[in-house]
Amino acid sequence: MKKLKNVTTPKIILGCTLAFAIGCFLFFWGGFYLLTETSLTQLPNSPEKPATIIGIERPDWYEANPIVQTASGNIYKYGNNQDTGSKEWAEIEEAERTLDTACEARDEANIATTAGNIIDCRAIQLAGEWCPPPINVYALTEQGTLWEFSEPQPCTWSYYVFSFVAGIAGLFLGSILAIIRFVWRKSTQVS
Repeated sequence: MKKLKNVTTPKIILGCTLAFAIGCFLFFWGGFYLLTETSLTQLPNSPEKPATIIGIERPDWYEANPIVQTASGNIYKYGNNQDTGSKEWAEIEEAERTLDTACEARDEANIATTAGNIIDCRAIQLAGEWCPPPINVYALTEQGTLWEFSEPQPCTWSYYVFSFVAGIAGLFLGSILAIIRFVWRKSTQVS
């Protein structure tokens, strides 16, 4: 009990604040960075062999639909079929304006190690709310196969917000403990 008498009020408040902030920091650290595993998937073959990727449509927040054109000029989109609810290839008349960009060299190299020689590659960042959304990369190989490479982005913004909020909670708890300690000391000194 004598050791507790040496603990000052600022030490209690600071200790609780740091304990909560560091605890939250360490607790969420693994969760945010474990979610950053990439995935590489070969999409089903289109009805005709694609010659180029002409764009990537983003119809919803976490959805991307690659659009390819064949040597004969036909255009196909890989996306959700309204009737069946599953993703499949569908021929379309023309592609809508898309928001995709050229692939980064590192993404193209990552895909090429599994897929083979790449003749076309396009990327798009999906839309997100609290955290940055994944970046989807679509690569077309010489064989006419289309590959999807999804790379989730770490959620550092909300990670820091949670750590800050935990620090505030620790400050609040430390203040309450300091007040209880003060009241307890006063009541033991009176009697």
